[in-house]
Amino acid sequence: MTGLRITAALFVGVALWCIRDGWLNSDPEFQQFVESNRYYAVGATSGAIALIIAALRAPSRIGGSTSHADDDSEPHRLGWNWGALIFCPFWCLSNGLWWGVLGFLPLVNVPTALFSGVRGSKLAWGRGGWSSPGEFDALQAEWSRAGLTAIGLIIAGTVLLVLTGAAA
Repeated sequence: MTGLRITAALFVGVALWCIRDGWLNSDPEFQQFVESNRYYAVGATSGAIALIIAALRAPSRIGGSTSHADDDSEPHRLGWNWGALIFCPFWCLSNGLWWGVLGFLPLVNVPTALFSGVRGSKLAWGRGGWSSPGEFDALQAEWSRAGLTAIGLIIAGTVLLVLTGAAA
């Protein structure tokens, strides 16, 4: 849950910065970047909204470092994870998967995000630290909802920018 909150705060900061540079900055030197900053603002704002909603809905972690090695039950959410795909480095770091920092690097960020979407949940569960499969499922469900919400908001915001001509 802390990872969701920290990620949401980062996305709010980036969104505010891009909104400032995309719509509120009248400096002639920045005019060449206005269009791209408006698209970045849509993406960052969408991510921030989705993550804030997910953080508010997510269960608080009670377990700490409890191991599930003796627990025979497995969580239901070990497959595809939209949150891991869309918010890859942040999702990985908040789930204790340190290789997620590769998501910040050009050229390896897309393969890292795809790998996170496909195998990330299974690796996060295997890392341990979850008090129960239900806790893991609930938190991953919120990350997944945040990823899908961000995709929807990005598409809607981009269509709105294109239709209103605000990007031109």
